[in-house]
Amino acid sequence: MPVGANTLAYNSLWQVRNDTWSSLEEAAAQLVMAGTRQHPVEQLTEAVTELLNVLGPIERFCAFPGVPAFERARHLFAAGKYDQFAALVSGIDRALATDSFRSGQVGDPEAEDEAFDHTVHPVEQSGTVRPYFEVLVVEDLTERQESLLREELRRWRRPDDAFVYEIVVVPSLDDAVTAVRLNYKLQACVVRRRFTHRSLHGSSSLWQFVDTEVSDDLMEHSPDERAQVLARTMARIRPELDLYLMTEISVRIWRAGSATTSGASSTLGKAHLNFISAS
Repeated sequence: MPVGANTLAYNSLWQVRNDTWSSLEEAAAQLVMAGTRQHPVEQLTEAVTELLNVLGPIERFCAFPGVPAFERARHLFAAGKYDQFAALVSGIDRALATDSFRSGQVGDPEAEDEAFDHTVHPVEQSGTVRPYFEVLVVEDLTERQESLLREELRRWRRPDDAFVYEIVVVPSLDDAVTAVRLNYKLQACVVRRRFTHRSLHGSSSLWQFVDTEVSDDLMEHSPDERAQVLARTMARIRPELDLYLMTEISVRIWRAGSATTSGASSTLGKAHLNFISAS
């Protein structure tokens, strides 16, 4: 089924995503072929633009390929570098189709030097299959700060790790609620103190799949109160999520209505990570 503006025909966001990436790979290959043969490309570029616009709101809530890699694909397309664009899209689509990105062995699709490994293989071929999950980080970060955070977390990886994880970073409560409703791979959430209430991104294409309404205007409250509201909201939506509060001081116990934290369980620099029990 052609995707485009016809997302209302779907009842699963993930089927929309899978079909759109597949359609985008096909359209990108046709675009390269048309350019090589010096055929008109206007109709194909319109189709690619429409597909990218469908994926844009969705990819904000997924760890792979990640927003930077998706924006790199947009940049290559806008710059008319159709060969590089098609290669990047093909590698991403195959990694998604085979779940090979779960192994943590797929090359970095954000790399500027074409380092992304386009010859991806199913995870089972790598030997031991380790559990994969994603962690939601709620904080309003700049692109540079988010990039540094990802780099730091990846440096912590070891070959003998029992699992593989990646992060999804969102700047607002609205985005956090959308993420936990839509992304079933999220198994934990780290709430940092600096986040906003309303999303800056229009996500009208996702409205049929998620209700993100939170009535209170959180910006009238303190950072700790905002974190409490978010913790309670997360607990109602996904009670199985592990919730953590990142603070600048050690917290012995933190109460958020029905949510409490134990003593600081780990430390990152001068920040303390406190487990939230939302019982």
